[in-house]
Amino acid sequence: MKVEQQKDSRQKKIVQIEDLSVSFDGMEVVKHVNIEVNSGEIVGIVGESGSGKSITSLTLMGLLSKQAQMTSGKIIVDGEVLREADRPFDEKLYRRFQGSRMSMIFQEPMTSLNPTKKAGIQVDEIVRLHTDLEKEKRYEKVLETFQAVGLKDAKKVYDSYPHQLSGGMRQRVMIAMAVILHPDLIIADEPTTALDVTIQTQIVELLKDINKSEQNAMLFITHDLNLARRICHKVVVMKDGVVVEADETEKIFMHPKEAYTRNLIEAVPSRLKPRISVKKESNTKVLTVKDLSVYYEDRSNSIFKKKEKQYAVEHVSLMCMREKVSVWSVRVAAEKRRSLRQSLECRSICQEK
Repeated sequence: MKVEQQKDSRQKKIVQIEDLSVSFDGMEVVKHVNIEVNSGEIVGIVGESGSGKSITSLTLMGLLSKQAQMTSGKIIVDGEVLREADRPFDEKLYRRFQGSRMSMIFQEPMTSLNPTKKAGIQVDEIVRLHTDLEKEKRYEKVLETFQAVGLKDAKKVYDSYPHQLSGGMRQRVMIAMAVILHPDLIIADEPTTALDVTIQTQIVELLKDINKSEQNAMLFITHDLNLARRICHKVVVMKDGVVVEADETEKIFMHPKEAYTRNLIEAVPSRLKPRISVKKESNTKVLTVKDLSVYYEDRSNSIFKKKEKQYAVEHVSLMCMREKVSVWSVRVAAEKRRSLRQSLECRSICQEK
């Protein structure tokens, strides 16, 4: 699957990471890394856990702790040197770039968003800090951005706390926060890891659309090679803090040069490979569920309000056979799968209609 990139004579270098090395307490965790990202380009950094992907991105964003030391190299964003190994970290300079000219989408929105503030207020904060817009204009801009990232009921989302939103909606709020000021660079650090497969696909397509329409530079951090192949124009493979291989995405997948890259690609499950079973299939049923519904009663104490049933699961039927794995549809929201599991474990009240 080839990701097409629009050719633009005006394409320019947005990010230049040159000879970057980072250490903690004298131990180097990133070693002499070189990465470039141009406008309109999505560059993926892939590798196993501990390969230095996130440390590289956090160094670029200026979000590493004070214990981290940049021992060599420099970071250039949009032609301006943000950081060099031989000079102290300039927090004031980074403040000018963070949020407005470069932004980051984190892996788990539930821990990245403030649970005590409404979603819309948190996005509004970015606009308030970096622009002179009045409150009403900021409100309109946030609603407009929410709709642009696929949040249909924008006003309701604005007034919702993070725990009142689904995982996919929370991640869209994070994306809205990242794109609302149209930055030149977006860093997406494993943005789909905590999401269902179907929601993951939607988020990937959204990020591709944003990159294409805004012509920004995007650094996409992932351990999922299939995901990198779907979204990235170029791929950088890292291991133990070192860049093992870097090239256009299809060249990496079709003609990998390094043994580590080949091993990573071969480890990816393929739908084309036949699945071999060493056991005979069994017809013994171990679980049968017929027409199961699960509801939660409204806990309102009002004597005037009729208690309503909120159905989490409605009319579900399934069957599990011995020595077989049964998977309930990933298209169903996580909350509904959880309710089904709990009802089967006798942890919630369930009743057939």
